[in-house]
Amino acid sequence: MNRFVALGSPPKMRRLVELKRALFGSLVAQTVLLLAASLITDGGVVAFWCMVAIAVHWGLVGYLALRRPQALTPGDQTLMKLGFLIFGVLLPAAHVGLGAVPWLGFRL
Repeated sequence: MNRFVALGSPPKMRRLVELKRALFGSLVAQTVLLLAASLITDGGVVAFWCMVAIAVHWGLVGYLALRRPQALTPGDQTLMKLGFLIFGVLLPAAHVGLGAVPWLGFRL
Protein backbone atom coordinates (compact mmCIF):
# COMPACT_ATOMS: atom_id res chain seq x y z
CA MET A 1 0.00 0.00 0.00
CA ASN A 2 1.24 3.46 -0.88
CA ARG A 3 2.42 5.36 2.18
CA PHE A 4 0.85 8.60 0.96
CA VAL A 5 -2.56 6.96 0.69
CA ALA A 6 -2.12 5.57 4.20
CA LEU A 7 -1.38 9.05 5.52
CA GLY A 8 -4.37 10.46 3.67
CA SER A 9 -2.50 13.20 1.80
CA PRO A 10 -1.32 13.51 -1.80
CA PRO A 11 2.43 13.32 -2.52
CA LYS A 12 2.80 17.04 -3.30
CA MET A 13 1.23 18.05 0.00
CA ARG A 14 3.39 15.54 1.87
CA ARG A 15 6.52 16.97 0.25
CA LEU A 16 5.54 20.52 1.18
CA VAL A 17 5.06 19.46 4.80
CA GLU A 18 8.47 17.73 4.77
CA LEU A 19 10.13 20.85 3.35
CA LYS A 20 8.38 23.12 5.83
CA ARG A 21 9.53 21.04 8.78
CA ALA A 22 13.08 20.74 7.48
CA LEU A 23 13.57 24.42 6.70
CA PHE A 24 11.73 26.32 9.43
CA GLY A 25 14.21 25.51 12.18
CA SER A 26 17.13 26.25 9.90
CA LEU A 27 15.69 29.63 8.94
CA VAL A 28 15.20 30.61 12.59
CA ALA A 29 18.75 29.52 13.49
CA GLN A 30 20.20 31.48 10.57
CA THR A 31 18.32 34.63 11.55
CA VAL A 32 19.46 34.48 15.17
CA LEU A 33 23.08 33.64 14.34
CA LEU A 34 23.33 36.32 11.64
CA LEU A 35 21.98 38.88 14.09
CA ALA A 36 24.50 37.78 16.72
CA ALA A 37 27.35 37.73 14.17
CA SER A 38 26.56 41.26 13.05
CA LEU A 39 26.88 42.51 16.64
CA ILE A 40 30.45 41.22 17.04
CA THR A 41 32.98 44.02 16.55
CA ASP A 42 35.69 42.20 14.62
CA GLY A 43 35.50 44.10 11.37
CA GLY A 44 32.79 41.88 9.91
CA VAL A 45 34.78 38.64 9.64
CA VAL A 46 32.31 36.53 11.60
CA ALA A 47 29.35 38.10 9.78
CA PHE A 48 31.06 37.40 6.44
CA TRP A 49 31.52 33.70 7.23
CA CYS A 50 27.96 33.51 8.51
CA MET A 51 26.68 34.95 5.21
CA VAL A 52 28.87 32.56 3.21
CA ALA A 53 27.49 29.62 5.21
CA ILE A 54 23.93 30.85 4.59
CA ALA A 55 24.56 31.11 0.83
CA VAL A 56 26.11 27.64 0.67
CA HIS A 57 23.28 26.18 2.75
CA TRP A 58 20.51 27.60 0.55
CA GLY A 59 22.38 26.47 -2.56
CA LEU A 60 22.45 22.97 -1.09
CA VAL A 61 18.73 23.17 -0.27
CA GLY A 62 17.95 24.17 -3.86
CA TYR A 63 20.09 21.34 -5.20
CA LEU A 64 18.39 18.77 -2.97
CA ALA A 65 14.93 20.06 -3.87
CA LEU A 66 15.70 19.77 -7.59
CA ARG A 67 17.48 16.43 -7.29
CA ARG A 68 14.63 14.67 -5.51
CA PRO A 69 11.43 16.21 -6.83
CA GLN A 70 9.11 13.53 -5.41
CA ALA A 71 10.22 12.94 -1.83
CA LEU A 72 13.14 13.77 0.42
CA THR A 73 15.05 11.07 2.23
CA PRO A 74 15.60 11.37 5.99
CA GLY A 75 19.26 12.16 5.26
CA ASP A 76 18.24 15.03 2.98
CA GLN A 77 15.97 16.44 5.66
CA THR A 78 18.73 16.22 8.25
CA LEU A 79 21.16 17.96 5.92
CA MET A 80 18.59 20.70 5.30
CA LYS A 81 18.14 21.17 9.05
CA LEU A 82 21.79 21.03 10.12
CA GLY A 83 23.62 22.01 6.93
CA PHE A 84 23.95 25.65 7.95
CA LEU A 85 25.62 24.75 11.22
CA ILE A 86 27.93 22.27 9.48
CA PHE A 87 29.00 24.81 6.86
CA GLY A 88 29.20 27.56 9.47
CA VAL A 89 31.87 25.55 11.28
CA LEU A 90 33.69 23.87 8.37
CA LEU A 91 34.20 26.88 6.10
CA PRO A 92 35.85 29.17 8.68
CA ALA A 93 37.88 26.26 10.08
CA ALA A 94 39.19 25.45 6.59
CA HIS A 95 40.04 29.11 6.02
CA VAL A 96 41.92 29.39 9.30
CA GLY A 97 43.60 26.02 8.76
CA LEU A 98 44.81 26.89 5.27
CA GLY A 99 45.98 30.27 6.49
CA ALA A 100 48.02 28.61 9.23
CA VAL A 101 49.80 26.21 6.85
CA PRO A 102 52.52 28.69 5.75
CA TRP A 103 53.16 29.57 9.41
CA LEU A 104 53.85 25.92 10.11
CA GLY A 105 56.55 25.80 7.42
CA PHE A 106 54.53 23.97 4.74
CA ARG A 107 53.91 25.25 1.23
CA LEU A 108 50.67 24.71 -0.68
